[in-house]
Amino acid sequence: PRYGGLLSSPLSSDGKKKKELVCISSHVHKNTKTTSYQKRDDNTSINHGDGGSSNGGAVDNSLFISHQTRRVKKKDMKIISKAYRVSSRSANSRAYIGCYIAACISQANNDNDENEGISPLTFAQQKDMACERGKIDNQQKCMASSPSLPLPITCHGATIIFSGLTKSMLRASQCASAMINSSDSFNSENKLRMCLDALDKDIEEAGGITPGGVKRTSAAYRLSVARGMIYKFFLHVNGRSDDKDYGEDKMDETGKIVRKMLSSGYDCTFTRKSPIQSIRSFACNDSTYPVSFPIPKTDSRLLSSGEAKYTLDYDLPTNGLHGALIIATSAAVIFRSIDVEAALRISGIVDVITAEDIPARNSILPYKPDCDEKDEMLFLKPGDLVPCIGACLGLVVGRSRKNVQDVARSIRVKYEACEDSTRGIFSLEDAIRAKSVFTSLEPKIRGDVETGLLKSPMRLNGKVFTGGQKHFYLENQNTIAYLEEGGRLTIRSATQSITTTQSVISSVLGIPSHKIDVIMKRTGGAFGGKITRSFHCAAAAAVAACKTKCSIHVSIPQDIDLIMTGGREPLIVEYDVGFEETGRLRALSLVLHMDSGCTIDESESDLGVALMHSDHSYFISDFRAEGVLYKTNLPSNTSCRAPGSVQVCHAVDTILFRVARACRLTMQKCQEINFYRKGQITLTGDILQDGTLQRVWDSTIASAGIAKKREQVMIFNSKHRWRKRGIGITASKYGLGGNWFKEIARVSVFAFDGSVEINHSGVEMGQGIDTKVAQVASMALCVPLSHILTGEKSSNSQPNCMATLASATSEICCAAMLDACNIINERLAPYKADVIKKSKDNETQLSDYDVFIKAVRAADQDRVCLSSEGWAAPKVEGSSQYFAFCSAAAEVELDILTGCVEIRSVDIAYDCGHQLNACVDIGQIEGGFVMGLGYFLSEDVIFDSSGRLISKNTYDYKPFSSMDISSKFNTRLMQNFPNTAKGSFLRSKATGEPPLVCSSAAHFAVRDAVHAAREDAGIDEDFDLATPATVESRHIACGLNSHQFQL
Repeated sequence: PRYGGLLSSPLSSDGKKKKELVCISSHVHKNTKTTSYQKRDDNTSINHGDGGSSNGGAVDNSLFISHQTRRVKKKDMKIISKAYRVSSRSANSRAYIGCYIAACISQANNDNDENEGISPLTFAQQKDMACERGKIDNQQKCMASSPSLPLPITCHGATIIFSGLTKSMLRASQCASAMINSSDSFNSENKLRMCLDALDKDIEEAGGITPGGVKRTSAAYRLSVARGMIYKFFLHVNGRSDDKDYGEDKMDETGKIVRKMLSSGYDCTFTRKSPIQSIRSFACNDSTYPVSFPIPKTDSRLLSSGEAKYTLDYDLPTNGLHGALIIATSAAVIFRSIDVEAALRISGIVDVITAEDIPARNSILPYKPDCDEKDEMLFLKPGDLVPCIGACLGLVVGRSRKNVQDVARSIRVKYEACEDSTRGIFSLEDAIRAKSVFTSLEPKIRGDVETGLLKSPMRLNGKVFTGGQKHFYLENQNTIAYLEEGGRLTIRSATQSITTTQSVISSVLGIPSHKIDVIMKRTGGAFGGKITRSFHCAAAAAVAACKTKCSIHVSIPQDIDLIMTGGREPLIVEYDVGFEETGRLRALSLVLHMDSGCTIDESESDLGVALMHSDHSYFISDFRAEGVLYKTNLPSNTSCRAPGSVQVCHAVDTILFRVARACRLTMQKCQEINFYRKGQITLTGDILQDGTLQRVWDSTIASAGIAKKREQVMIFNSKHRWRKRGIGITASKYGLGGNWFKEIARVSVFAFDGSVEINHSGVEMGQGIDTKVAQVASMALCVPLSHILTGEKSSNSQPNCMATLASATSEICCAAMLDACNIINERLAPYKADVIKKSKDNETQLSDYDVFIKAVRAADQDRVCLSSEGWAAPKVEGSSQYFAFCSAAAEVELDILTGCVEIRSVDIAYDCGHQLNACVDIGQIEGGFVMGLGYFLSEDVIFDSSGRLISKNTYDYKPFSSMDISSKFNTRLMQNFPNTAKGSFLRSKATGEPPLVCSSAAHFAVRDAVHAAREDAGIDEDFDLATPATVESRHIACGLNSHQFQL
């Protein structure tokens, strides 16, 4: 709700017109006012601006609270107002609770100093205080010390308001009365207890705490936070340093808003500033210019100006139509019918496409002899079992995008209950109990794990749960199908899989692939969500275009996209570990249970990747990992950046954390003693040729100053009861490359001016592949980047290629481009030699590009072909072509009373070999790490008991934002670490996925802080911290209760 206006206080009044002090307080928003004070008469109105929109009931708007004062010495009176929020604006918060407290307070004068007034009440951080006359004594305001025996503090009036707690805005009048009426001082714990008890009564009279959605936030947590906010106010009044806000903007002494700095070095008004203590360290190779240099993306200006076109930006022909998918709203039921006739009666609706309209194969999987059509149908047919909410039933076609989307949401669909009432399985735990198994994979084994466990002096077993994650790309799934002459189709689709999209449409329509050309320039992010999940859109658009004989644009709104697309697979890891007192692991047995959703899709491959990475960065002599893939009635999960590996590596690190606790060691010590060493053989049979892992780890330890930080954290934690800091550090050994990659590139040189157009089969989705390929062409041909244009991708021009995935596509496309350029250089070699000879004879000096232009013109006159194609399909021995090593350290500060966390610093060291582009590669490292921060701390994928997605918009699903990222974000590319693997491209390594694995450092830093909080609370036993470690789970893990509150 939006608030603004005058709220009267519960103070007594003699009914006479009085002067009052009005406190105007607001949180920072681009439209809000800052805090100010003014006097008014009782009947004077106050005009104020819009306080901005409210986020989930949080106090984001201006609150105008009137305080009538009792007869107290004016110089002794203070108005103290504080607003607390655990809000939806900050990605690390999901409670949506706001609290505003204003109190009129005085403190007894010191008899020894008549002029001392109320100095014990005034502290440096109490910036919004004023006396009744509206003036502030700056000298008093700056005084922050209290006497050893604090003088009594009296409350003369108070207003307390909560939002997001009960059904409507809660004015806690009984709690406010307890502040006023009690004879106890404000520095009395008895008054605090009375206020907390009164708050419970206020909530009970208001109908209790309103459920925050299914599993959104528990009532117990919200009550605990509300009590914590009252306690925070008491701490604030008493000058305790533990009273601190997180992720919010601050106010300086003059009342000016000081905005929280962003990690990029820009403030909220986007005024240019230098990066805040951020270091990006790398080295470049002059001999390969512009390769390895920090070149901005070639289309960066178009992207930032909005001129860059995505699929959604392209226009339809005059007779073009729009389409919207009809999705199932119930799962594990029988689909009976769609009310097509009612939809067609709506103005602007042209047709409703169903399974009956599909010309050939009703499946979005490309045809394979062993593939069942029902593995994943394009549209369900009447009588089919609905596998999940979000399954596609049909397509509404009409003349307006908004119209068809509204109809698709409201169209009447009939379902019928299944005879088997227990059929629906809506969680991984239920699937494990029901033994709803798709398949099991061959285990990875080293040594004899059973014997190793029996011989281990110490042993632990248990489970680790890691949740799912949505891809949350900026451009939603959408496709335009253009109907061309002769029954041909041009498909413009936001996809990672150009060739496979062509194959799917060919099998659905029953027409040859050469009649279908899938083209694209770029897509707005993907992260694996557009490998196969884009096929529904593309195939539906193609079927509709063929039936209506019109071009069709099918686009999916964000909430529908989140419902349909699935995401990263949740994983439960059962473990049994044997170890020594030194922390060394002797034996480890793992069983990986993965939730595939309603189809297998990419999850079988992702489970295989998880098994490959299940040894993480640690050598364990006796090891066994097996994987089981489960079927549930949830949307099909699929690959998401670092699929499988990020889940299992975090699980192994969690096991190591528990081992460290059992051995009373630091996690860092346990990690270091178990790391792989040079010459050891990995679980997949690959030999580690060097000790890069240890050197990357040591670099992070040194650059982050871990030893000094640990000392500082211990000192800080010993001095603060309600704020705790923690440090986490992780490393990764990530296998990249494989035998399945094959990419094509094409170079076209224009003889008139020597300019070049290049094409390649990789999809630009923000990772900078077009820029890297253009850099390689520039280096190989000696042509400036400004004279090179990257054209569109096309399934007909670059056929039979792999989807863009697994981080390695960029270097494979670069290799294909180098191959194509070498062919051009071979053809131009004699002409270049002739040009150079003539220039020497004429004693003229030509640049490399001048030589290129003259050679091109001469070759063209001799009718030499000035276009070529390159091909790259590296052969890999073993499971991976090479390993990339990464290490990261994070320091966090946790507010125990709310569960909010602030990331104070991040330090990353990455083994990139000889990087292809320092700017792009560092951007990928930082972007992957931040995506992992969201996965580990805030992005909670929530389904209700019927399989309905709750977190389907930004109100409930919280990716990390720039306001949540640490302003101290240091990234180092390791120098003098070339990629020595056979077939590596220019000794470089990929950067897209490994850093995401290391982002779990923030999770372990939070664990460290929670552990410190539990120690203060006298809780010694181990604890579970879910993934993601949301604001609620962090708060609950601290073991907080109001009996611990002390003043």
